[in-house]
Amino acid sequence: MISLKDPTFELRKKFILKYTELVKSFPLIDKIQNREFAFLFWDKDYMVRHRGFSNPQLFLSELKGVAPRHAYLSAALYNSPADKIMSNKGWMGCDFVVDIDSDHMDLSCQKKHDFYICVECDYVSKENITKCPKCEGLIRKQLWLCDECLQASKNEVIKLVDDFLPDFGIIKDNIILNFSGHRGYHIHLREEFIRAMNSEERRQIVDYMTATNFEPDDFFMYKQNIGSFLGSTIDDAGWKGRIANNFLKILNKHDSIESFDLEFGHLDLDAKIKHILFGTDKREHIRNQLLNKNKYWTIRDVGKIGWEKIKKFLLTISKCDIDVPVSIDTHRLIRVQGSIHGKTGFIVKPLDYYEMINFNPLSDPIVFSMDQKKLVKMEITTPKCPEIRIQAEYYGPYTKGEKIDLPEAVGVFLACKGVAILL
Repeated sequence: MISLKDPTFELRKKFILKYTELVKSFPLIDKIQNREFAFLFWDKDYMVRHRGFSNPQLFLSELKGVAPRHAYLSAALYNSPADKIMSNKGWMGCDFVVDIDSDHMDLSCQKKHDFYICVECDYVSKENITKCPKCEGLIRKQLWLCDECLQASKNEVIKLVDDFLPDFGIIKDNIILNFSGHRGYHIHLREEFIRAMNSEERRQIVDYMTATNFEPDDFFMYKQNIGSFLGSTIDDAGWKGRIANNFLKILNKHDSIESFDLEFGHLDLDAKIKHILFGTDKREHIRNQLLNKNKYWTIRDVGKIGWEKIKKFLLTISKCDIDVPVSIDTHRLIRVQGSIHGKTGFIVKPLDYYEMINFNPLSDPIVFSMDQKKLVKMEITTPKCPEIRIQAEYYGPYTKGEKIDLPEAVGVFLACKGVAILL
């Protein structure tokens, strides 16, 4: 039963009403009878697992009835998904799931909008702390989102789909993709040969994508005897061609240090190297070597140490930044497509690859109202509430104690983020 004194009371009512609408056009769930389902509720700090549904109607009836804060299903398929003993479920295979989320990336924007706040004395820190230095109180992470981190997630999806999946014979039309509802995307691969893979086989795929333990012994090294770096050509397959093509793309795109730093400044490439590559005519020299498919790369004034720095940079920007444990886990739970994300109020939206390219994560997954004539009353409850763009408008920043009228979708977002309450 929902308590009237519960600060999430108004928010939960809105989820109940919204799910009543959403279930009428809910996306189909593949092999629903073989999936385990799990829910996180508003008034519980633990997950309710081992739920099974023989058909979509039963699942949608429960979803509408309980309106959870978060809804999950198993990537794995089971004979008996509702059995509470894992060994009795009867594992039949598992989708290969890739979770790409800017939470796991080192981005400059995070230093601007992510905070760590003491729940006791409201001490605010930009540093990742676990205990308040003033009162030793518990710390609450306040992780935000913005256009920069959302674009970073999208860029990684594009890299995964365009650069890596073709190496495994997987084409764009065969992937299942959705916006996570928060700061990233989920990619599901459901080919039968992939579903049958064990954790170690999945780890080998992940290691390839993330360049883990990748130390090539037949290329990508400095040849002291000839004063050249043995690179690769843009026509090479796999990692060889990937590195050469990415190097060429960067040299084509950026003709100044300032332009380069806008995209890659957070990676701290050596200032001298940046000057040589983007501030002199040597940029054109190495571009021509790549265009002419010369695998021996030479740049005057760049020796072994300089090439090692370029090598490290190219490996960093060429690998895929994914949440590794998600992909290697053969019993993983992942968000239900079509459900509402309890940290934003945004829908976990199914997309195809081409829809994803033009997808706007701060507009397109909004399901609550943006009607300016139907505002909701909010009170800010945290000392730091950063600015957020919802659709075309910016809201905030706000400070603790402010009472404001906002469109429903904005109010729900702030309440889900735990920085405000609906009055």
